[in-house]
Amino acid sequence: MNDSYYSTVLRWHGKSGVAKHHGMTITLPAAPDLGDGPVWMLEYRPEIGVAQVQPRAIDPPRDMTRFEIAIADSMLRRLTTLPEIER
Repeated sequence: MNDSYYSTVLRWHGKSGVAKHHGMTITLPAAPDLGDGPVWMLEYRPEIGVAQVQPRAIDPPRDMTRFEIAIADSMLRRLTTLPEIER
């Protein structure tokens, strides 16, 4: 999926990812932690109902829990606000 099509994205695949929210796009320096350690794969695009996570490379992808979605939403707000970008 092309990130430019969506206004809200939290994506991580193995070694790289992005956070995008309200027109701000940030390259992620490390894998997001949704409460149980850094994830191997994360595909969160709430506009189209995509919320998949793969905690480890050996795990199958699964739907994110409500708790993980709440953490992802919070992370998006925190990462894409101006004070975070200016660090």
